[in-house]
Amino acid sequence: MSNKRNLFFIIILFILVGSLYNILQTNNKLDKKVVIYAASSLKPILDNFFVDNSDNVIIQYNGSQFLKYQLENGAQADFIFCADPDKCLSNFDRHKFCSNNLVLAINANLNLPTLDDVINSDITLAGASQNVPLGIITDKYLNSISANNSKILRNKFVTFDLSASAVIARLETNQVDGAFIYNSYFNNNDDFRKNFNSFDLSPEQNLVYFYQQLRNSSDNNKIMLDLKSIDKTLCNQFGYSE
Repeated sequence: MSNKRNLFFIIILFILVGSLYNILQTNNKLDKKVVIYAASSLKPILDNFFVDNSDNVIIQYNGSQFLKYQLENGAQADFIFCADPDKCLSNFDRHKFCSNNLVLAINANLNLPTLDDVINSDITLAGASQNVPLGIITDKYLNSISANNSKILRNKFVTFDLSASAVIARLETNQVDGAFIYNSYFNNNDDFRKNFNSFDLSPEQNLVYFYQQLRNSSDNNKIMLDLKSIDKTLCNQFGYSE
């Protein structure tokens, strides 16, 4: 009985040691990866930019405001790509990335070929909350047009979502007839181009992205050099502007 008990404890010990080793190995692998926090609307271009380093880079996409909150409350990352300077961290240098223009996407089946047709129609629109970058530039655009047209468009809103991705989801599930979204979403989505018409709005109402290096290492420094080499060609390729 004693020998069986000893054998049982030895087996359990081996299992525990093996589990601990696997955990340490996993953590060690994660420590060697470059962790990037990025605004969700940058996914098309960043997935392409880091495609050759996908085994060494982990990108967490979310709204800039959520990523900033996480980092300010203890989360660790090597880089953050933020939409709008106010959504960046105050104690790190900012470097300008691509920009994103605001467009109005309308269901193509409604046959509304001009913006005036949209304004004079009885449709529903989705928008982002003014607490998030997409909502901020949407509000700037509405403030830049005539008071009457602005009031008409604002009255068509039925939702104010807390992220650009939530606005996109409402379009994709036909909860609304249209929405103010980023041009990059329209440019990188075949279904959008097929099922929606887009109206280019004031080019002055655009969103500027920035990136910040949060930790120094040889890998991170190399990424910084690569990022500084990005030109307008790559930005334009994915529906962004310089």
